[in-house]
Amino acid sequence: MSTSQLPTPQLITSATLPSQILLPNVLEYTSKVFGLEINPHHLQAEVESYEWFDTFGEYLDYRIHAGAKRQKFFDAGFGLMTALCYPQCDFPHLRVTMDFVLWLFSFDDLTDAGGLDSVQGMKRAVDVTTKVLRDPASPPPKFKVAAMLHSYFNRMRQDGSEATIRHFVDAVDFYTQAVYQQKVNRSADRTPSIDEYIQLRRDTSAMKIAWAVLEYSLGMDLPDEVVNHPIVKELADAGNDILTWANDIYSFPVN
Repeated sequence: MSTSQLPTPQLITSATLPSQILLPNVLEYTSKVFGLEINPHHLQAEVESYEWFDTFGEYLDYRIHAGAKRQKFFDAGFGLMTALCYPQCDFPHLRVTMDFVLWLFSFDDLTDAGGLDSVQGMKRAVDVTTKVLRDPASPPPKFKVAAMLHSYFNRMRQDGSEATIRHFVDAVDFYTQAVYQQKVNRSADRTPSIDEYIQLRRDTSAMKIAWAVLEYSLGMDLPDEVVNHPIVKELADAGNDILTWANDIYSFPVN
């Protein structure tokens, strides 16, 4: 369906919301095509990744997950989610991948509802993140979320292919620029068009990073002509949309 066939967007208020919404069982549909697997190393990797997370202090710079909130963050099941998303990689690659997932949700929390919940704060976070990616040999930054990225990214560089690392850097850049633009839009109370939102959501979802990390986790070395092939890009967008819109459906009451 083209976006021209979509209904005209209307402002939704609490008065127009139904009393109940039946959410689709996405797994019921996808399991017909994709079998569910779990990485056998996930329990050990989870313990070590959470210990690694704690080396950065009581939730990094702004303590929004200190104490009980920190435990709630851990109880969200990021280790299990990572094991389901990356079921076939070996333990060393799963460890780095799980660290990536913890970093991603930390960054998201900090910029969405934490100490960087402003355009200026978001810009600082993007700038420091970009510096880590462009100059990973530099000392770890004092900004702890960026220090997390510095830690696992340098481990990725040790055994990831040149192409994979390049894809990862480009994807993180897409993500950080998109969340910054989202912050600017919200600050200006600007509602993007449907076309703009679909493209922006594909970038803010961080799924492009997840695809690059999938390459890394399996030790792949995909040339740019494969990653940028129209069919592969269409498949990537389809997978992105399935995951992203399902996430938005389930998280709608919170957001």
